[in-house]
Amino acid sequence: MFNKMKLYDLIIHLGDFVSENFYNLLKENFNLVGVKGNNDYRLSELKLEEELVISGKKIILLHGHTRNTTYLDYEFPDYDLILHGHLHHPHITKRDRLTIASPGSYSFNRYVDFESFLTMEIKNNVINLDLHKVYR
Repeated sequence: MFNKMKLYDLIIHLGDFVSENFYNLLKENFNLVGVKGNNDYRLSELKLEEELVISGKKIILLHGHTRNTTYLDYEFPDYDLILHGHLHHPHITKRDRLTIASPGSYSFNRYVDFESFLTMEIKNNVINLDLHKVYR
């Protein structure tokens, strides 16, 4: 997996890094942007939310444990993309021009029989998200 991750310009992690060592491994080897999850109490340098602008698209990152993920489109109406974790359940939902997505979990998904992650490409002013399922 790490060899494939080197192909991407940016790695986004939406919290619950599993361990401080794993967080440091990602930070040292990749262009990483991450947010603090409910199990990241030792990672004091992380924020609960991060805002990115990539290719003119406004993106908010959050774990989701401090907000009701059902209403994220109402809380962040000026964004093009909302990425969240916490639920360990993958989804991509489009509402008008806004997309809300969760990659699920690569190590501990809930409610599904696979692990998962998302890849994103912004091209021609369009955000394309692909959900990748990993069966073990």
